[in-house]
Amino acid sequence: MRPVLLAAVMLALSCKNDKAPPPPPPPPPTSATPVERPKIEAAEQAVVLANAQLGFELYRSVSATPGNVVVAPWSISSALGMTLAGARGETAAELQKAAHFPADGHLGFQWLNRALLAPGRPGVRVGLANRLFVKQGMPVLPPFAAIALEDYGAPLEGLDFAKPEEARTHVNQWVDAQTQHRVTELLPAGALTADSRLVLATAVALKGSWRTAFDPARTTPRPFTLADGTSVPVPTMRHGKLRGRWASLDDVELLELPFRGDSLVLDVMLPKGPLAALEASLDSTRYAAWVGRLVLKDLDVSLPRFRVSQAVDLASVLRGLSVQTAFVPGKADFSLVNADVPLVLSGARHQAS
Repeated sequence: MRPVLLAAVMLALSCKNDKAPPPPPPPPPTSATPVERPKIEAAEQAVVLANAQLGFELYRSVSATPGNVVVAPWSISSALGMTLAGARGETAAELQKAAHFPADGHLGFQWLNRALLAPGRPGVRVGLANRLFVKQGMPVLPPFAAIALEDYGAPLEGLDFAKPEEARTHVNQWVDAQTQHRVTELLPAGALTADSRLVLATAVALKGSWRTAFDPARTTPRPFTLADGTSVPVPTMRHGKLRGRWASLDDVELLELPFRGDSLVLDVMLPKGPLAALEASLDSTRYAAWVGRLVLKDLDVSLPRFRVSQAVDLASVLRGLSVQTAFVPGKADFSLVNADVPLVLSGARHQAS
């Protein structure tokens, strides 16, 4: 089994009235002075911790609905980071708090994206793609466009939202191509209207091979225990002597499996008690402490083979994380995108598989 993760996020900004009075002017663009490596490393670490915390909170929110869960925090964090770059005031404060976005977050994303896309990873392919689909003829302020392009690799593309279904098809086709045809319809019918002004789309794809491969001949049906205590037979991979890092802690067993090249790993948590109790306790600080206690061992590992896909109404999740003002016409402030157009967040969707 080769692990594959593909995900996409869409956030749409709309406008009901293009003639509202302009808010105060945005601040000047930041200096292009070279950044020292210690500052870059601090920014990267801050983004990693923020992304982990957001991931656990997203997981708790989405897992409230019965069934398997799959979310891609990196894709969502990137989308929120770009959205935050265009926000001011209370709108920005709510987005920053929900995403746990650090002070040098844009810088951290820039260098982490470079690291993820760097060549020289045998057996692992990472794809990141971001794009801003903006209404044809609507100007975008240079500082916002610069952050989107330089820190997130997101170019601008003009789109005719006067034909919303054609625009929706175009965005979906872009996402479909970026996710290797696994996310074919991120935007459902009606997601865009003639009032749409900007669609922020992100896609991430990861495909990798284990450093120590599982023999397909050893994959057999074995019982898997569900959250309610019942068990069902599932195809289960087995490796009797796998070199990996492992820890047995009070609440959980933690297993870390490296991909080829050792630059990326998969962490697997096995609760010792009720799954719900473990889910409720997860946060970035506790997780980092657990990882710090991993030790290298020869292990007998059994893992279920599975495929899961999920589409999430990210707008409702963000509201649950106290993002409110961004959705309210007349209160939302995205004046760092365009100071003359009163933009409001009209929709947000996430899909991963």
